[in-house]
Amino acid sequence: GVDAYGTVQAALNAIAAGGEVRILDGTYDEDITIAKANLKVAGEPGLFPTLRGAVANGLADTVFIGANGVVLEGLKVTRNATPANWYTPDVNNQGLTVAQGLTDTTIRNNIFTGNRNALNLNNTQGVKVLGNLITASPAGDGIPNLLALDAQVEIAGPTPRLLPIADFLTGYRATVNLAALGYGIR
Repeated sequence: GVDAYGTVQAALNAIAAGGEVRILDGTYDEDITIAKANLKVAGEPGLFPTLRGAVANGLADTVFIGANGVVLEGLKVTRNATPANWYTPDVNNQGLTVAQGLTDTTIRNNIFTGNRNALNLNNTQGVKVLGNLITASPAGDGIPNLLALDAQVEIAGPTPRLLPIADFLTGYRATVNLAALGYGIR
């Protein structure tokens, strides 16, 4: 069945582990905590409903994942920040944090924008970050961190392949010729 809730967090609190929360189009001014294992939290396909972190609630994250096996997809994650309050303590720091020690989390096809730090994946294992757009996050949470972590790029296809990000990026806004490495479309 389908149930409707007044907030995304209310739906997350009500759903059983292993369920799915589908978020309808719109803007939701709230921070959410995903605390049940194996949940799928997804926006309506192609609409990217917006989770906009609340101001002055004492939380640091717009989205906090605190359970294993979570899938987060199809959302726009941002915060209520302006140039005047960008670094003040009453505005969220992270767009998304995965709790330390968690495994098997998938973050795919989301938009992270206007966050101080888009993703906080400190001391996690098996976190898959696929097809996300990260923009307007001035804290340096992009490529240098991925290089330092020996991150890999998954090349999609009939047989997905992993390529170290250091081999994938060849310069400013430039990537390797995948066909020359045998990754071409056949």
